[in-house]
Amino acid sequence: MPLISCFLHLIFSSNYLKEKEMLKKELLDILCCPKPECHGDLDYNAEKNTLTCKKCEHVYRVENDIPIMLIEDNPEKNMGKK
Repeated sequence: MPLISCFLHLIFSSNYLKEKEMLKKELLDILCCPKPECHGDLDYNAEKNTLTCKKCEHVYRVENDIPIMLIEDNPEKNMGKK
């Protein structure tokens, strides 16, 4: 039981969850759209866990703080397809 208490305290009394939900600014500063004809800057949406290209508007998923930079994968188009 004490181990569970420590774990809950860690989660609810710190910024542990907030830190896990956001991509680091250093990473966002160096990422760009991987499309060969684009290479535009990306906007991060923490609520949707997506990165959107400012130039071509392609949307990339972010899973477990890892950007999924696959050109053929577009979560905006695939919403509702499951």
